[in-house]
Amino acid sequence: MAKYRAKEEKLQRMRIGSRYFGFNLAQFYWECLKLVAASEELTETDILRRIITSWSERLPTAIQKKARAEATRVEAWKALAQAALKSSETDWR
Repeated sequence: MAKYRAKEEKLQRMRIGSRYFGFNLAQFYWECLKLVAASEELTETDILRRIITSWSERLPTAIQKKARAEATRVEAWKALAQAALKSSETDWR
């Protein structure tokens, strides 16, 4: 019960902060997400992955395909960069 009360108090502080200090809606939303994630023991990275996944599922199919192709290209580039870094480390020794 104390955990629930602490969450309610934090939400109340955020509401007051947004009213008096002009926090924008995105900051308020992020704080709410972090609060929920804390109860589920999620990291901020996990939260962002969930948000991105839910947003990307709503995109048109053509944009989803382009995004997947770009992600594949970036992953390939990262793999090459890491291989070059490992190669240069072994050459240096």
